[in-house]
Amino acid sequence: MDGLVAVNDLIKRIQKAVVTFTDFSKIFNLSANVTRPIEGDEMSIIGYELDVLQEKHKIQFVISAGNHELWEVEDSLFAILDDDESRVAAPADSMLSIVVGSVIGNAHLGCLSAVDEIASYSRRGPGFNGYTKPDLTAYSGCIIKHGDDAVIGADTYAMLLNTHGMLTPDVGTSFSTPVIAGDLAELMTIVPSNDILAAKALLYHTARPLWDKDTGQSTGCGHVNNSKR
Repeated sequence: MDGLVAVNDLIKRIQKAVVTFTDFSKIFNLSANVTRPIEGDEMSIIGYELDVLQEKHKIQFVISAGNHELWEVEDSLFAILDDDESRVAAPADSMLSIVVGSVIGNAHLGCLSAVDEIASYSRRGPGFNGYTKPDLTAYSGCIIKHGDDAVIGADTYAMLLNTHGMLTPDVGTSFSTPVIAGDLAELMTIVPSNDILAAKALLYHTARPLWDKDTGQSTGCGHVNNSKR
C-alpha cells in the first residue's frame, strides 16, 4: 500500500480477484491501509476504484480504517483523537465500502481507552469530503502502556490464531474488519435473492450506537456490531 507495489498493479490484482470470485461471493475483505492519513479533499485512486468495482459488480468491500502509533507519544485518548494524524488512511476513503474501526471490549489497567471507546490505535473519521467514517466498529484488544513499555492485553477480543496455530493476543483494525465481513456474510443467508444491499441495511440497523448518554457526545467510533464472535 505504501509503494512497494505500484498502485496500478495493486488495482489490477483486486480487479482480477473480483472478476474471479464474484460468482461465489459478494463480500470482499481488504485489511490493508497506507501509513499516512487522508487529507480529505481528494479521494485516493484505490478508494475510487473500489467504489467503481462495487457499483459495477454489485459487491461489497469491507475495509479496515487503519492503525496509527499515536498511543506511543500521547497520554490520553482525547489527545489522540484531537490529532489529525489519527484520521482514516486510504483506501478507507472509499465511500461505498464498509469501513471498520476497533473499540475496546474488555477493560485493562494502563489502557488509554475504556470499554466501548475507540481503541487508542484505531483511526477515526471523517473520511473523504467529510463523509462519516468508519461506518462500523467491532470489539478488539487494547494496548497497555507501562512506562516506556507496551503490551497487548489478553482478553476475549484480542485472542487470535497465529501462523503456528496457537492462540496469541494481537490488536488492529485488520482483525476487527473480518468480524464485520463475517456478520455481513451471515446476514446474506437470510435475505431474499442474496441481496447485498438488504444485508448491509440489516447490518447497520442492528448495530449499537456508541454515544455518551449523559453528554450526547460521540466517542468517535460510529457504531459497534453486537457480535461476540
